[in-house]
Order: sequence, then structure tokens, then C-alpha cells
Amino acid sequence: MRNFIVAILIPLIVGASGRFLSPLPLPTLTIINLDPYECDSKCLENFLQNEQYFSFLAHLNNQNIEQFKSQYQHLLTLFHLKSLLPEQEVQIALYCHYKTRSICNHIAKAITSYYLARQTNFTLQSNIIDNNITFDTINYEPESLNILIATYNDSKYLKDLPPNGHFFIPTLHASVIPNSEHLYFGGIDYTAQLKKLLQLNKHRLAVFYLKNSTLSRYLTQIIQNNVDQPIKLYPVDTAYGNLKHYLQNNRDLNSSAILLNTPPIKTSLILSQLPLYAIEPPIKLSTQINFTAKLFSLIQPNNRKELYITHISPSYPKDIDAYASFLEEDLFYNWIDYASLVGIDSFFAAMHNAPKKLKEEFIGNQINYEIQISKTLPFGFVPVQIAPENREEF
Repeated sequence: MRNFIVAILIPLIVGASGRFLSPLPLPTLTIINLDPYECDSKCLENFLQNEQYFSFLAHLNNQNIEQFKSQYQHLLTLFHLKSLLPEQEVQIALYCHYKTRSICNHIAKAITSYYLARQTNFTLQSNIIDNNITFDTINYEPESLNILIATYNDSKYLKDLPPNGHFFIPTLHASVIPNSEHLYFGGIDYTAQLKKLLQLNKHRLAVFYLKNSTLSRYLTQIIQNNVDQPIKLYPVDTAYGNLKHYLQNNRDLNSSAILLNTPPIKTSLILSQLPLYAIEPPIKLSTQINFTAKLFSLIQPNNRKELYITHISPSYPKDIDAYASFLEEDLFYNWIDYASLVGIDSFFAAMHNAPKKLKEEFIGNQINYEIQISKTLPFGFVPVQIAPENREEF
């Protein structure tokens, strides 16, 4: 178990650029009341009605602030003022198994970046638990927001979590666990991503998936359940000979769309092997599973031709991005980081009656993301639009 307690702002020592904050401190605003006359509640209401906001703030004090709390918090955000209200510490508890501890470390950095940008006191407690401990057997703090790094194999234990707790699972989609209205989810809607991705396809479909990967098999099952046309499945494993068996003398792949439900390293191996067997498919497709900058170091540009990837479209304030960069965390390609930010942002806004910093909202108990398709070019991704005539259902 590791504890992170952050109650002050860390100095940001990074170069000023388009993505980073300046190292110079931001200016502060102090409002001084020079009026010798007292101002009662009616007086404060008149200031608000007449949009005399600085007069309103100057006369506000600890005795009358509760009556105008919502208006005051709005003006705090607008003018970047230090609050007169007693500051409540945000409590976050992060739980993950030993096997997913690296994900836990990334999320801890993202959460730290968010609350530093919020300039609020918080406690982040990171709990690394044994792989054989299930999430439904843990004693949770009732006041904390509990973030669970659960895998598809953990999903069967989540429905028994206590109904009076605050639980957010950034790694899974709500559809994976029926009847879980007391839980909140930030996972990817892979059905929606595949639906949009296949609107690009006009060919037969060849699906490569990794046999020992739960996510890879799950993506392939979605395709099997939703596509009427014949599908050719290629269940690959870690053996080189297994891939050769599928590719050698397989001319059908030259007229098929290849859907890569494989993680990046296996995807790079498949795409690098295609030219060796004189295979050049008309189009290559994948989902969020392969949306990573690693593709550009793993796969040669020629092998990435006509590769289209569907993914969420993250958009976060520059101050969060800058703090994350200071902590050496890249939020753009790490969707679990981004899901965690959206989740804690929604909870913070609801608990503190504060404006949200990120655009995504919960629909029911699931974060709703904008879906984007990007094509890989030699040095990056470029967004693509789907022609109206191709926008069809599964």
C-alpha cells in the first residue's frame, strides 16, 4: 500500500510552449472593502442584481457567505479568487491488483495532475492488493471516491459491491455488468467503435485476434454477434509459426479488410509479416486497443498504409496537461487516464457545486465519449470523416 497526500501546489518547472504552463506564477486578485457602512443580505442581493460583483465580494464575510454560497462559488471560478469557505479535503482511494499496478501508477499521476490544476487539497491513497483478492471483499471508506482498476475477469465480483459506497470503474463499460446502477463506469463502448469503424469497409472481413487475451476475444465476439456477412477468423498466439500458417499462400487476404483485434505488439508483428507473404489488403482496421503512439516506432510507414483506428476524442484543459507532463504522463493516448479524469471531474463538480473542467458527461452511470476515426500517416494520426452514404448500422 502506498499513500499520496498532496495539499500544496508543486512548482511547475517546464518550458513555456503551446502545451505547457509558464513557470511564472499566475497573478492574484485581492478585493479590499473600504466601505465604512455595513451591508446586509438585501444590500448583497442588490449588488448581484446590478452586476456589481466586486462590491458584492468586498462585503461578503463568514457570517453571510452561506446564504450566497452558489453565487459566490461561481464568482470564485470566474475571478480565480481564494475561497473564504472552509476547504474540504477530497478523498480518493485507488484499488488495483498487483498484476495491474502499472496502470494504477499512471492513473495516480493523472489524478494528481487534475487536483493540482483545481488547486484543492486532496488525499490519494493507492492500494495494491493481491491478485487473489476480489473487489467485493474489501472494506471501503464511505467518504472516499473508490476507483477500481477492474478487468473483464473481475466483472463478476463488482455487482456485490456495497450499494451505499462511491465507486467508479474507469476500465469497464456499464454494459459488461447488468443491473449495476449504483456503480459508475468510464470504459470504452467497443460496440459503438466497431459499428463506426466498419462503415469504412466494403470488403470481406478477416478478423485477427489473440487467443489468450480476454479483451481481444471480447472484441471478436462483438463482431460475430453483430455482423451478418461471412467472417474469417484468425486466432493467433505468441508462436511465430502460428502466424505463418495463416499468411502463407493466403491470397484471400488481398481482397479482404483486415480487422486487428490484437494488442499493439502483436498488431505490429502481423502488419510487418504481410508484405513478406505478398499480402496487401485494401484496408486495415482497429479500435482503441491500438490507439497508441507506439505504433509509429513498432511499425514501418509502408506497413501502416490504409490503417484506420477508431478511438475516443480526448479534450482536456492545458493546465491539467501541463501538470501531467511535469509528472511525465501523456494523457492523450492513455484512455484509462482520461476516463479517470472525466470521472473524478464529474464527482468533484457534483459534490462541490463547481463547474466541470472536461466536456464529457455521464449518461446514466456510464461516461459518454465522442468517437473519432483516424488514419495513420508516416508521422501521426489524421482524423477522417465518413461519407453519408456509408453511415449504416451493423
